[in-house]
Amino acid sequence: LLISEFCQTDPQWEFIDVRPFMKDSDGSPDSDLFTPDCLHLNERGYAIWAREVRKAVWPVWESVSSTPLRIPDSYVEPEVQKPVEKTKTAGWLVHKVRSGETFYSIGRKYGVPYTKIKEWNGLRSDRIQVGQKLKIKTQNR
Repeated sequence: LLISEFCQTDPQWEFIDVRPFMKDSDGSPDSDLFTPDCLHLNERGYAIWAREVRKAVWPVWESVSSTPLRIPDSYVEPEVQKPVEKTKTAGWLVHKVRSGETFYSIGRKYGVPYTKIKEWNGLRSDRIQVGQKLKIKTQNR
């Protein structure tokens, strides 16, 4: 809130409040948007953050610049993935590998060591392929 107050003192500054988009249904920070350290945003959290910042910055840029803000042809809007359903008991789910994912990133997504994912799926190599289905054991979450 101190940053918000500071921004109000100078018309050249604007505060972008992304907090409303980062909360779960009870108003707490949505743990599905953060890495296991509960401090840093994960890929899904950054996708939401980037979307909201872009919505705020784009009109300002267009109003003050004679150069249109262009999106590179190669740019793809990050998909804001739905969180994994939280379960009351341990169980299994199937994760379909997406482009750019690694065992490590998948492990972080579900809060499990990547070595366990390899073990659960009987894999010895660190290589995975887009579209590959992996069994993930869910914890009591």
